Amino acid sequence: MLRIGIDCTILGRDRLKFLLKKRQGELNIPDEDLYYAKLKNSPEELSYLVEEIVVPETWFFRDNQPFEYLKSYITNQKLGQSLKFLSIPCSTGEEPYSIAMTVLETGLPVQTFSIEAIDISSKAIHKAITGIYGQNSFRGDFKYQQYFHPVVQGHQLLPEVRKMVSFRQGNIMNRANFPQAHYDVIFCRNLLIYLDTKVARQLMEHLTKTLKVGGLLFVGSAETIHVPQEFFESLNKPFTFAYQKLQPQQKSVKAQTLPVIQKTIASLSVDQKNLIKTDSSKKNESDLIRARKLANLGKLDESILLAQKYLKEFFLSIEAHILLGELYQASSNSSKAEESFLKALYLDPNNVEALNYLLLLKEQKGDPKEVKILKKRLERLKQTQKTS
Repeated sequence: MLRIGIDCTILGRDRLKFLLKKRQGELNIPDEDLYYAKLKNSPEELSYLVEEIVVPETWFFRDNQPFEYLKSYITNQKLGQSLKFLSIPCSTGEEPYSIAMTVLETGLPVQTFSIEAIDISSKAIHKAITGIYGQNSFRGDFKYQQYFHPVVQGHQLLPEVRKMVSFRQGNIMNRANFPQAHYDVIFCRNLLIYLDTKVARQLMEHLTKTLKVGGLLFVGSAETIHVPQEFFESLNKPFTFAYQKLQPQQKSVKAQTLPVIQKTIASLSVDQKNLIKTDSSKKNESDLIRARKLANLGKLDESILLAQKYLKEFFLSIEAHILLGELYQASSNSSKAEESFLKALYLDPNNVEALNYLLLLKEQKGDPKEVKILKKRLERLKQTQKTS
């Protein structure tokens, strides 16, 4: 999209058209070309549209494993006297503040590290600086209550924690807003999947330059395909998606085999950000039940159409993606079945049912490399469940 690098197929063209039409109506601009001209020449209008498009979806210690690894890394490594961290995009601040709390738990003095956080949304930055959060920002077993105090709107981070993070608003499409320091650790998670290929490559090139040799890069589970293998080595820690920058001309000792799963996930063109809804409606749940009943009667085509219709409205339904995968598999459409199971895994990387179905498909295709990867992944999940 115009000047912010977002891939419209990921954002959702229908949603974008709706937002543009809505804004045209508010401004009483009947012609699309006239509004486009205004958008192109008005930084204020572009900022307004950005705020409409960006839907912050984050929480403290999201996907906890990266933070657990960061804590052990800092504790066990002999690091320099001054550590620099970058969180981009930082959204409403939960990620950089999670980094701050993680580092504090290692016992490092506050004066020995700094955290920079950047996001395109002015509203998100304002909320981050304020540091007041509602219940949605605290998920799972939250263990850091000592860094907050209650306020009318929810819970506010202590001033000494808020001071540890330097926030600023910035558009990565503007070169002047690219971070210029050299960082020890960079978190760039769940941004690359929304950018078009060219912008994602440019951003990764710049982050590679700004990360110190030996530094750590954390990306999202669906973004590992964007990490240049000639400059980074995977740390191969389960569910951390962490990479270490290599010395120039240094070859990776561990050959990083990127699973086909992640490659496919990274290329999916779905309305991931647009369709953040829940499928709690009993009426819509009955659609899935009807789809299963049709399948049991051998009416696979009708069942598939019903499941597809359901997913247009409730894309985040893992159950529906798995059902559609089963239906495609029963229809001997293995490629479509694999795509459905991969979408389920994008939404829940630890979904055992989807992993088992995918394993079965790979075994049927005679793909020993992927079968081995999937079996290891399932084994790790079993071990994690035993220890939890």
